[in-house]
Amino acid sequence: MLSIRSAVLAGFVFISVASIALAQGLSSKQTETLMQSLGEDRTTELLESLAPKPQSKQEAVFANQDRAEQLRSIEFGGVEEVLQIEEALRQMEPRVEGAAFLLITANIDEEKFPDEESRDEASQAFNGDIYRAKLLGRNTFHLQPDGVLILPGVASIPLAGLTEEEAALRLMAEPMLATLAIEVRILPVKTPGFESLPRFGLSLFENPPDTFVPVTDIPIPVDYILGPSDSIFISLYGNENTFAELTVLRDGTITFPRIGPRAVAGMEFGELRAQIQEWFSLELLGTRASVTLGTLKSIRIFTLGEVLQPGSYSVGGLSTMANALFAGGGVKNIGSLRKIELRRSSKLVNTFDLYDLLLSGNSSTDERLQSGDVIFVPSVGTVVGINGSILRPAAYELKDEHTVKDLVALAGGLIANSDPRRVRVERFDEELGRRILTLDLRNSEDLGTRLRDGDLVTIPALVNEVENAVFLSGHVDHPGSYAWIPGMKISDLLPSESYLRPRADVNYLLIRGEEGANRRIEVRSADLSAALKNPGSAADIPLRNRDTVYAFEIGVSRSSEVAKVIAELEVQASVQERIAAVVIGGAVHAPGRYPLERGMRISDLLRAGGNLTESAYAIDAELARYTVGLSGDRETELEKIDLVGVLAGNRTADVVLQPGDNLFVKGIPNWLEQYVVTLQGEVRFPGSYAVRPGETLSSAVERAGGLTDLAFVQGSVFTRQTLRDRETEQLEILAQRLEADISALALQVTQAAAVTGGVGLSRGSGDATSALSLGQSLLAQIRTAEPTGRLVIDLQSVLDNPYDPNVDIALRQGDQLSVPRRAQEVTVLGEVQFPTSHFYQPSMKRSNYLDSSGGYTMRADKNRVYVVRANGQVIGAGGSRWFSRRKAEIEPGDTIVVPLDTDRVPALIQWAAITQVLFNLGLAAAAVSSF
Repeated sequence: MLSIRSAVLAGFVFISVASIALAQGLSSKQTETLMQSLGEDRTTELLESLAPKPQSKQEAVFANQDRAEQLRSIEFGGVEEVLQIEEALRQMEPRVEGAAFLLITANIDEEKFPDEESRDEASQAFNGDIYRAKLLGRNTFHLQPDGVLILPGVASIPLAGLTEEEAALRLMAEPMLATLAIEVRILPVKTPGFESLPRFGLSLFENPPDTFVPVTDIPIPVDYILGPSDSIFISLYGNENTFAELTVLRDGTITFPRIGPRAVAGMEFGELRAQIQEWFSLELLGTRASVTLGTLKSIRIFTLGEVLQPGSYSVGGLSTMANALFAGGGVKNIGSLRKIELRRSSKLVNTFDLYDLLLSGNSSTDERLQSGDVIFVPSVGTVVGINGSILRPAAYELKDEHTVKDLVALAGGLIANSDPRRVRVERFDEELGRRILTLDLRNSEDLGTRLRDGDLVTIPALVNEVENAVFLSGHVDHPGSYAWIPGMKISDLLPSESYLRPRADVNYLLIRGEEGANRRIEVRSADLSAALKNPGSAADIPLRNRDTVYAFEIGVSRSSEVAKVIAELEVQASVQERIAAVVIGGAVHAPGRYPLERGMRISDLLRAGGNLTESAYAIDAELARYTVGLSGDRETELEKIDLVGVLAGNRTADVVLQPGDNLFVKGIPNWLEQYVVTLQGEVRFPGSYAVRPGETLSSAVERAGGLTDLAFVQGSVFTRQTLRDRETEQLEILAQRLEADISALALQVTQAAAVTGGVGLSRGSGDATSALSLGQSLLAQIRTAEPTGRLVIDLQSVLDNPYDPNVDIALRQGDQLSVPRRAQEVTVLGEVQFPTSHFYQPSMKRSNYLDSSGGYTMRADKNRVYVVRANGQVIGAGGSRWFSRRKAEIEPGDTIVVPLDTDRVPALIQWAAITQVLFNLGLAAAAVSSF
């Protein structure tokens, strides 16, 4: 919407709405929409304030793409007027119509699947559906006449009347498309055929100068006709040396010094110069005269007929017919460029062919004008079009040209890749209707074919293809084209594995071929390893003319290369025909979607997927086969595949695949190469340890040699990645909730300021302002907070009760245990006069440490003081009914926290829980970062 607004608003800089519409090419409907919403005066006033006057139409439309944002800073009459403007601009956005063409770009939504692994899983799930798979990437769709988008196997979605953005949101609202990020563009429908060609020569007038200034700094031609207001410079030298500037008077005379008046109007400049030299040589013996012209007269001419701005114009005395056309704004699309008439005293004195000037630079017929001349542009004559492989495709007006040969010459001739054997002429015949003629321009008779008004000649291009070649692509040392000879096999193209790059998959080469007169795409594959072991055998696949062989790298995704071939298969698949593609997933090296070969079996798909991984369950696999029933619903059939038989070469077990089949290879349960956990701090042998699934923390500590004598068991910190991920999600939820609260408060503050004018805000509005500032500060802290993933444990109980499932902790990938040295301090934080750490004294109680920190501040909540043990456990206040006084006793490494009394700060009441979360995160982060 922004680009639409910017383009429209940047161009509205003229005096009236009508001139705006004319200058910027706006439709009458768009202009009427603005005027109905705001009125002509207010619309003009608003739009003139948005931009300075541009230099050209193109600059007006496209300059300053963010200009529409100035709407927010203009002093409008009120909120209602702003809404009117927004609605008017919204109505000017392009909307989907019936039978429209849409360019839809659909990809897996990266916001919903932020990491590559989850995106790959979503992509495989999407590609597993043969109907939805057609939507991925960029595709063009033709809507039904009623504006409905039909997606077979997915849905029928009405889009008529929606903007591009609304159409994208509507598509993403479909449950089967919910995992996609979709963009929609309404494609402009270009008028096909003759009407799409520009008239040759009219572009000369597309960017006329703002003011017409004729050229005057050129030598004066000798046939220039003098008239009133012409200025004549005369220099005398010899016996007398003087200079005179004389002006031709209205009666056509000039007065010469010492000679008297002479009539000069109507004389040619050359004739006048000779006459003056003769006069002075007779009247003043021994004196010669040099004559030239100074300021030239202006003449009044008329530009009429099929010009954009017919009328009377004052032009310079040296102006020609071409200058007059510019003065009149140029020739209309229905005007002739080849029979422009010059009429003088009601007589036709010249016919100007603008093509002579444009094509050969010949200006001999560009007659110089005289006062009172009429330049008349008649309607265009015979016009024919030529496009395709031609130097200047356009619509040409014919004068003395009559044949195809003449037209080709007029258009500059054929270009190098043109095919003169299949030239097509579209012609409308009054009796037969639309006709097509096919010509061979190598034939002189066809070259002489006479043209008619409205004919369209199309010059096709030669097919840009390499014949008798095969192509090698992908993970190879020397990709490119190679000569093909009949009987060529894959071992001839790749006689050794050394022709491939390191880590190339020699068991699967994808071959894209073409078959039949319509060159339908056919896919095959080859096992290069088997072909090189037995050249000439069935494994040594024969290659055909124009085959393309793709090689892949082991362990690298093949989706980008394979997707290109699948995209071609999608294009050639009809609505009733399923895409020739199958999917393999699970415990294989290269899961994904692959082209379906003719007669392809399970073993071929395993080879395409890079074969089984070490963790694959090689006993059986599951094949999902999709069918569409008579009711139109999709049905799924599951079949158990005997992998043992497939790998042993059993043809019965090696099932033949069908389009859309999805093979899933199961992995061995709990198969993991190893877990790695980290032990650091006061353990005898700190480092990263590989542990078995199910191994416990006590076992890992024992393998690390146990704890040192300096270990502070109670202060141990245990962190886990899954907990860190969970904290990240909770922080995001808190941030979103806080953003919503801040938006509501911002509206409240804005409304209060509007009512009071920003002066004398009420107590409530002042609290809201304070809360808004505090909320923004809290939001910034949440966005920068680092989750720790800490799990509170009792390490001493773990070590005292090894392998007890109720106490000992089963380790997971990435777990980390940090054991600090024995603590000797107690820390006091929060609402105390001097937050700091104190040396631990067994005789000191909580109140003693608080007194040592200066006591409570005025904002302290004395009833909610709590203690955070070194292991992360939280103990309530000493007098709490939930905890005994024994548990509330202060121990080394403890942190006494005095919270803020949120009741004293109204702005914090609604966000007390958030402040507590941030405070606790800070404590946990400090504990973790201390190692």
